Amino acid sequence: MSASLAKTLNLVPVTKPQSRNIVVDRRQRLATAIDKQIAMLNVVIDGSDPVPGRRTPLWYWMDEAGNYFLAINYGKKPLEIAKGKYSIQCQTLDDVMNSLNVVREYVVRGELDTQMTSLAQAIRTNFGR
Repeated sequence: MSASLAKTLNLVPVTKPQSRNIVVDRRQRLATAIDKQIAMLNVVIDGSDPVPGRRTPLWYWMDEAGNYFLAINYGKKPLEIAKGKYSIQCQTLDDVMNSLNVVREYVVRGELDTQMTSLAQAIRTNFGR
């Protein structure tokens, strides 16, 4: 091994796990979904035309008073962010963007694992019907 390579890169003795970690998979799926929402919101903020093709539903909406609300969906169901709270109220589309970025950080840190596990179990029981 080249000594210069070892000095250039942060080499560690870790290998890829052979089995899946379902908690990490859930985090990654939700983080990817949030990234898609951020990308679509960037298109809306920039005033560009949406990319043609399959359309992903937006997680935010505006009420009659002009307030924006953001629901974080896991699958097609809204995630209960806090006890009895399913949406984040925002004043502008920039606030929606900031909220998506904050929630993404929480997801990656594992702070919504309990809520995702509960919702995943509820969704899974519906498949048995």
